[in-house]
Amino acid sequence: QGPAVILGGDFNATPTSRIYKLLTCVPGEPSEALATVFGGGVNPASFFQFGSSYLCRRSEEAAAPSEPAFTHVTENFTNTLDYIFHTGSVRCSGILEMPQTTEEVLRGETGLPTAFFSSDHIPLLSFFDFPSTTSP
Repeated sequence: QGPAVILGGDFNATPTSRIYKLLTCVPGEPSEALATVFGGGVNPASFFQFGSSYLCRRSEEAAAPSEPAFTHVTENFTNTLDYIFHTGSVRCSGILEMPQTTEEVLRGETGLPTAFFSSDHIPLLSFFDFPSTTSP
């Protein structure tokens, strides 16, 4: 199954960006993002196939899975920029549900941070189950 890898953070990339597509592509499938970024060279995504913990958990719970509607809000920009990715050998067993705060409320406060959200990004949290290993 390959190594267990978790990669999370502020990627400054929306779900439609090339880097998101690069990290979440299925090895062996043609990808415009890979062709553009690597020009037909070595594809690092062939070493790791990442899933998004929020997308994976939501696909188990909803008919139309998606990343959170937003993790960053300013006066002029609202979108998802933060992710927690994991390889297939790690199973996402749970996520912190996104707060019920709406984009309109946050924009009314001139975006993030606010008195309730002390960061300029809404926090993400995932719980994982790791594959068991056997000693030789």
